[in-house]
Amino acid sequence: MSGTILVVTASYDQAVETVLPILDEMGEKYFRLNTDRAPIESWTTNVIRSGSLGGEISNGERTIDAKEIKSCWHRRSDKTKTADSMHPGYAKFVKGETHFALWSFYTTLPNAIWVNHPLIGARLLEGNKLYQMRAALDSGILVPDTIVSSSPEELIAFSEEHGGRVAVKVMRANILAREGSEELMFVYTNTLSTEDLIARKDAIRISSIMAQEYIPKEFELRVTVVGNEIFACSIDSQNSEVAKEDWRRYDFDNVAHERFELPEDVKHKLLNMMRGMGLVYGAIDLIVTPNGKYIFLEVNPSGQWGWIEGLTGMKISESIARILADPTT
Repeated sequence: MSGTILVVTASYDQAVETVLPILDEMGEKYFRLNTDRAPIESWTTNVIRSGSLGGEISNGERTIDAKEIKSCWHRRSDKTKTADSMHPGYAKFVKGETHFALWSFYTTLPNAIWVNHPLIGARLLEGNKLYQMRAALDSGILVPDTIVSSSPEELIAFSEEHGGRVAVKVMRANILAREGSEELMFVYTNTLSTEDLIARKDAIRISSIMAQEYIPKEFELRVTVVGNEIFACSIDSQNSEVAKEDWRRYDFDNVAHERFELPEDVKHKLLNMMRGMGLVYGAIDLIVTPNGKYIFLEVNPSGQWGWIEGLTGMKISESIARILADPTT
């Protein structure tokens, strides 16, 4: 399929480096847009003239007509760049205008097929776990009982309803700075008792909290979906005290990562959920319980796959390259 692939990412994103060499080997043309370098190093132009909308993207050395773009891989967007000498007030304004110029360019591409469209992946689904869980339920997939509230009374009652122990997690993965320190920390999933919630009643009132019934785990799954291809990896998180509550506290010496064959009905349900949400790519997290139930936690529309590929040998990057090269398949 002729045309150019637009890769929307950031200059520091190493994940795309596993896919771009494969596109080179395939003889595919692509344009890498590092959003954190726009509009200084790359820029877009949209023009409405005589009732017709046109556009192009350029980096000073190469210019691509919007009509040439056959597929667009929206890996990630970052804050745009301004001159270091610019006044902070002006810089904020310029970054906002650049952001919306890029957004206008993305949403008016005439022929591109997206992996994934930012209206869905970035605007609708990222951090929207409740919407994701509703989509999972609509496809017949089990999800944990869940509450999102800033009412300590509601959260305490929910915990009591579920045996006095809940899993507390953030709505969206984020990095926090410790008070009075430049040290950064990642917020992981943790289990809290009813007593823990009671002791933190005042803190709960100032921010919404997401809590779920605690689901016993036999093991966990990371399922990467690319179009109709499914790459499932089992994660033996229960073999590690470090990773037991959240496998993102990586403990590779004790937590095995292995290829896993999903039951056909689970595959069907996951693909149906992905189509229902309008996703071409997604990294899905599941729990498998000791009695063999598959429980959906979330899907990340731009989730990482490199470490799974490295540990299991599954050809996820090749699958991404193929679907970008021929998005009609």
